[in-house]
Amino acid sequence: NIFIYEHRAHVYIKLERYAEALSDFRQVQQIEEKAFIWISMGDTYRALKYYKDAIKCYNTSIHIEPTVDAYKQRALIKKELDFHEDALKDFEHALTIDGQHASIYKERADLYWELREGIKAMADYEQAARLDPQYFDAYVQKKIIEMFVGASPKQDIETLRKALYGDI
Repeated sequence: NIFIYEHRAHVYIKLERYAEALSDFRQVQQIEEKAFIWISMGDTYRALKYYKDAIKCYNTSIHIEPTVDAYKQRALIKKELDFHEDALKDFEHALTIDGQHASIYKERADLYWELREGIKAMADYEQAARLDPQYFDAYVQKKIIEMFVGASPKQDIETLRKALYGDI
């Protein structure tokens, strides 16, 4: 039964028994190939730091059904491996599918910040906060960047005050 294998694989992941999780995911794939199972397999390989295998899983998932999650997860690995341009492309693909994911804007903003592209980072931090007001850290990071790129101190203090009291 697909459900039993899939459920048990996720339990194995919680127990950090990754080899057994991968075995159960493979059983599911033999019964019926599903894009989301390839994502779960990629996540498992990522936990093991087998990045090439993880990327292959995300690639397969994207081939079957391009999803926000597959692109995001692949982008995060590429970011970690310093394949910055490829990571940016994957973040863009994810946002093209669905531009309402604050976490993707936040991750892309962090990458822009690493690349010293403060203006782009600032725009993405703002969008993350706009989509999810609970993204306080993204909003504060955006305000810190503004301080460095030239916003007025009075404006910064007022904006940070609003953020502190949840009025963003």
